[in-house]
Amino acid sequence: MGNEQTIKKIVPPKEIFEQICQKQESKQNPLIFSSKIFCDIFQELEAKGYILTSFIGQVGLGTIFEAQKGNEFFAIKCLITHNPDDIQKEINLLNQFKMNSSYFQTFKEGFYSEKCHIYFYIAEKLSCNLQKVQETYLSNNQQLCYYSILAIAIQISKGLCILEENNIYHNEVIPENIMYDSKLKTFKLGDVGISQIKKNIVIQQTHREIHKYFAPEKVKQIKEISLQSDIYSLGLILVELTCGRFLTVEETDLIRKGFLEQYLNQEESFKDLNQLIKQMLCINKANRFKPRELEEQLYSLQRIEEIKFQSVLSKKQKIPKLQQIKLLQQLQKSFQEVDINIKDQPEQLGLSVEKSFKEINLEIQNFEQQLVYRLCINAAENQIGQDGANKIGQILQRCQYLTNLSLNLQNNSLNAEAAKVISSNLQNLNNLINLKLNYNMNSIKSEGVNSIFKMLSCYKNLNILNVELEQNSIGADATKSISEFLEKCQNLRKLNLSLHNNQIGVDGAKNLAQGLENCKTITKLGLNLFFNQIQREGAQFICSSLEKCYNMIELNLDLGDNSIGLEGAKNIGYSIERCFSIQTLFLNLLLNDIGDEGAKSIGRSFERCKNITSLNLDLSGNQIGENGEQIISKCLSQCQWIKTLKIYV
Repeated sequence: MGNEQTIKKIVPPKEIFEQICQKQESKQNPLIFSSKIFCDIFQELEAKGYILTSFIGQVGLGTIFEAQKGNEFFAIKCLITHNPDDIQKEINLLNQFKMNSSYFQTFKEGFYSEKCHIYFYIAEKLSCNLQKVQETYLSNNQQLCYYSILAIAIQISKGLCILEENNIYHNEVIPENIMYDSKLKTFKLGDVGISQIKKNIVIQQTHREIHKYFAPEKVKQIKEISLQSDIYSLGLILVELTCGRFLTVEETDLIRKGFLEQYLNQEESFKDLNQLIKQMLCINKANRFKPRELEEQLYSLQRIEEIKFQSVLSKKQKIPKLQQIKLLQQLQKSFQEVDINIKDQPEQLGLSVEKSFKEINLEIQNFEQQLVYRLCINAAENQIGQDGANKIGQILQRCQYLTNLSLNLQNNSLNAEAAKVISSNLQNLNNLINLKLNYNMNSIKSEGVNSIFKMLSCYKNLNILNVELEQNSIGADATKSISEFLEKCQNLRKLNLSLHNNQIGVDGAKNLAQGLENCKTITKLGLNLFFNQIQREGAQFICSSLEKCYNMIELNLDLGDNSIGLEGAKNIGYSIERCFSIQTLFLNLLLNDIGDEGAKSIGRSFERCKNITSLNLDLSGNQIGENGEQIISKCLSQCQWIKTLKIYV
């Protein structure tokens, strides 16, 4: 080993440089520095114990080499700069940020050379990058399979989530910066230390050519950019992976202008992923996913693939491993989405409903061999009653592979027993990821609610839940089962719960609060308690519990018409100040008699809550006079960090 190092040391740097130059010129990508600077680089690194062993490539303004120090190999990025202090600040912040080696290329050290005007960024040496992986597949006329593309996207989105938690954005999510670790068999984000801190973003004019993976706002040199710009870049990478080729600069320009559809893979198996890609590539960055939202959606797609794969194995146990993925791809088209709407039947009672359910059951039987995984049943306003509930239950029993279910039973004269029957048939749908139940305007009462949430407690994979229970004569005792469910739902990311116009009261609000404070995984919460007689004490219980939902970034809270009063408004304002993670807030305090002082208290709280960037606030019907309106307007005018504001007084 020592002899090898000696040989490397005596190779003249100029000779190495000339060889590299010839190769780069043949690729029409000349190096950005001269042979003299290269010799200086060689000597500076040698003085630190690093011996250059090979040239890796040139990305942006950085040139990357492989170097050996002792028995270890490293990747060294050389950045030409006359402002090393700026880079050093980022490196210092990076040192405070504990990178998870499962998602990021590990940073080792960095130092600046006055002689070369170069900052040396030194990181672990990994096997290759996504660019090389894609090139290898293309050279062999192959393409990454759907499941592999999902896995790559999840790994990178997880890295972006961690950056978001640390208030960092990447700024250059490109295939060359997505590194492959052959030991862990995973893809990682590289170059994190060259990124900038989100809240201090100012785009600097550079001499570099605008990169084809840049988001529209970066191309236009808009000063404020965010992780949604990185989401856009990842979206373009996914387009390349799914269509099995690299896009040209001209093609990415067209995509930035809205011409995306022609570049998407139109195979049925890519249908769901294409929908995510479309949202990732929205021209308006506000409409793109945030990292956590994207991660959740990708995990849902991956879970669907796992369920499909399990169903294949359950039917054919002895499948050679090399054939499993191919078989899964062949069966992709067998998994169907079924949309059943019986809302528009000409008659609502008797035989017409009976006939409708027979037709539905027959349709499900026809699809049974094709493994229904998404089902939407809209039976709203049909007066289906107990008999209809039984038949819906029988239909749902047949759909054991369901991952997404939407069931609309609004205004059907359903009682607690009907809700119990449907819930018992839903209980075995263990693969559900996304569930929407609409029981609005029935009479299921507390007993029916208890059966629903007992059933929901059986689901271990549920990520997204929407339960609407408006006008069902629900009392405080029903909220105990809701609270018990909330304490157990460890994988739930999005929850929308509507108890609009019931009678849960102060005790019911207290029960809900006990469950909500344990919802550590929820990122988006919608809670509608309009007209529930929760009063000031109930509002305080609810808002205090939300302070403990540390991962919640979006909250839609409706406490309208609950006799909250001035003291209740003060308590709500205090809790909002302590919800440090919330970025988007919809708050309805309609008809609560908070007066001018209550409006003032709410306004002052928003002055101190600098994490909120989007606010929709309804204070209508609260006896707020001209003085109160002026105060809250003045308070909110001070909140320069709020980019989107709607207020009703």
